[in-house]
Amino acid sequence: MQRTAHEDSWLKASDFDTNGRTLTIDRVVQQEIAPETNKLVVFFKEEPKGLVLNEVNFRTIEKNTGESDTDNWKGYRITPYATSILVKGEPTPCIRVKFLVNTFAERVD
Repeated sequence: MQRTAHEDSWLKASDFDTNGRTLTIDRVVQQEIAPETNKLVVFFKEEPKGLVLNEVNFRTIEKNTGESDTDNWKGYRITPYATSILVKGEPTPCIRVKFLVNTFAERVD
């Protein structure tokens, strides 16, 4: 297990606009992001910061790649983008991921 990384190691909604930026998955690792809190983190070829996966983004990538094993996600291109969700009735910035509309996810190894 890697040591806890600083908060600046993770992508935030403010790192993206609503169109997002298409990135190529390099690897997915389980990492301690806070004391006693481990999460899957996606790292990209084009970006030094990692994307901490929540359930929604995990399921979106899993469904669109057809791969439930994160070891097989390398080379797939996803587009993280900024949006917001309601948390306790308040809009809260978040990151969601998307794939090109009407296309199957493809690897670009």
